Order: sequence, then C-alpha cells, then structure tokens
Amino acid sequence: MRRVLVQTAAWAAATGAAVGVSWYGVHRVLSVDGYQQPSTLALNVAGSVSTTPAPLPSTAGSASQAPLPPATATHRPSPSHSPSASASPGPTGDVHSYTPTGGRIVVSMGQSSADLVSATPDSGWSMHVYTGDQWLRVDFTQGTTDSIFYVTWNGHAPMVQTWLTQ
Repeated sequence: MRRVLVQTAAWAAATGAAVGVSWYGVHRVLSVDGYQQPSTLALNVAGSVSTTPAPLPSTAGSASQAPLPPATATHRPSPSHSPSASASPGPTGDVHSYTPTGGRIVVSMGQSSADLVSATPDSGWSMHVYTGDQWLRVDFTQGTTDSIFYVTWNGHAPMVQTWLTQ
C-alpha cells in the first residue's frame, strides 16, 4: 500500500511540475509577444441594416442565379499588414469583392456560411442591408431601379444571386 502511495505522490508531483512549466512558458510567450485576440472585421455600411427582408422582386426583372465572378482577386494580406488595416480572410473563408449595378460588396465566403465585410453604394445610389441566420442581402436603389445582391447558404455552400429590376 505504501508503495502505491509513493508512486501516486511521485506521479502527482511530476504532473504538477510539468503543468506549471508549460503554463509558465505559454504565459511568458503570449505576454512578451503582446498577443492580441483576433478582431472582427468592421462592417462598413453606408445605409441601414435590418433583419427583416424586403420582398424579393417579381419575375418582371432579370434574375441571375450563377455566382458572380469576383471583381477583384481574393485579397490575402501579407503578414506585415495589421488585421485592422486590411480586409483579411475571416474565420469563414476567402474574401471576395463583387460590383453589381449600384455599388460594391465584399463578402467573406466559407464552405457553409458567408459574412458581409462591407457594402458601399455608388454615388447617387442608396443602400439597405438585410441579414439572417442562413442568408444576407444588399439592395442598391436609385429612383425606380433596384439592384439586389443575395447570398444564401442554408445547408449548402454560399450561392450568390443578383436581380436588377426597373
């Protein structure tokens, strides 16, 4: 019985020492290197944001269900850029830029979700952003013309759809 207690005490002491050394090493590296928690990308929205979607356009407008090609190449900053100074890929995926009629939209696309990084209307256009758990929508409006950018990912990879109604 005494032998078991001695072995248990030796194991506990060795395990405690290992945990203490590991904790000290990790703590020291993180505090000395100035570790900062990852920050989220700022949502630069010039219009208003709502979780209640506007109705989708009727079939009177033209619809496209094929993904839009990115207007610019996927942007991956070099390690010298700070996360707050550039649009870096978020936790969901690659950042893509789209330029539908009426503005510019930047979306972080993942395999099963998407996040709006920014949306900026062109001069003379207004904008409204709608978000949900499995979709996001950006409307650009000028007079009677509506340009709608819609991304859904309900059980599938994000799919981009656009509508232009007049």
